[in-house]
Amino acid sequence: IGAETVRRELADLGDGINEIDLHVNSRGGSVVEGQGIYNLLKDHPAKINSIIDGVAASTSGWICMAGDNISIAENGYFILHDPTNIVSGGAADLRKAADTLDETKNLIARIFSSRTDIEAGEIEDMMLAETWIVVYVVG
Repeated sequence: IGAETVRRELADLGDGINEIDLHVNSRGGSVVEGQGIYNLLKDHPAKINSIIDGVAASTSGWICMAGDNISIAENGYFILHDPTNIVSGGAADLRKAADTLDETKNLIARIFSSRTDIEAGEIEDMMLAETWIVVYVVG
């Protein structure tokens, strides 16, 4: 779903809602839509519980970082990877697109870093390597 749908759904909930359970099982999607969804959730006054029911890949993973609480199923995982784009045009267009992708990668890394004890540079390395993060429960 896109940011406009999330905006409408949040508006339909009204002002009296104190807590939202955001259930996620997604391969990801558009960075632009993800930015909108992330910001809508961050700006909402309700307590947001991000619950990863299976996979939080790509954009859906960092949308979950908007939650006040983040939990993941015992068999759940995140997938971190570099953002991608389809570009056509001349050399200048391709260079500009590459710069934009670098800026987007940095933005995503900072979001993950703000919610973990992992530095943004290390997150960027994990994104380059397309890292699958599995949460292991012991005990």
